Amino acid sequence: MTAPVDFRRGAVAASERRGANAVTPAAPTVGVRFALYTGLLSALFASLPWVVGPVGAGVFRENGPLEWLQVAVLALAAVLCARAARAQPQRRILLAVLAGGFALCVVREMDSMYQSLMPETSRKTPAYIAGAILLAAMIHLRQRLLPQLLEFVPTRGFALLWVGGMTAGVFAQLVGNGDLLESLLGEHYVRIHKRMIEEAGETFGYLLLLVGVIETVLSRERD
Repeated sequence: MTAPVDFRRGAVAASERRGANAVTPAAPTVGVRFALYTGLLSALFASLPWVVGPVGAGVFRENGPLEWLQVAVLALAAVLCARAARAQPQRRILLAVLAGGFALCVVREMDSMYQSLMPETSRKTPAYIAGAILLAAMIHLRQRLLPQLLEFVPTRGFALLWVGGMTAGVFAQLVGNGDLLESLLGEHYVRIHKRMIEEAGETFGYLLLLVGVIETVLSRERD
């Protein structure tokens, strides 16, 4: 009769192997990268007064410079994930799904352009179609996706992606809610206030997502 497998012992042994194989000298490199992230993000948002000054609130309008910056950041994240999926077969499904998710975000951010091109349809229709395709692919590949996702959850890249997603998808939408701002500001409420708060929050969240993608790709390449 075959002896039962002790999964806990195997997990502990794997954890000990990871600890033994940990590369301590990599810590300063990670610190340097995060110092760069901090400096670049701080400089970007500190420059907003100088950018907005001559241009005005138009920076935050639909199809404005900030929205196109968001599209560029999301597109770059999608490309990085797609390239990593080709180079890392052990995480190919996970990275392909991430690439598809970022591509979906790009489609969603460009909804005003679709509205001008197809005024007879809803501006959200392309995003709904892309989302349905991505969801169907995830369901079809779930048996291969789930193990890769479980391995990814404890990593630094996942934590950054989670924070970025919560910032752009939850926090920015809540603090930039028009009804909330109108109830707080009363007669002083102006719609551009909503756009400024919401778009700035989304941009910060998307940049955190890009940092998460970079860390995800670099961590595996170092391994």
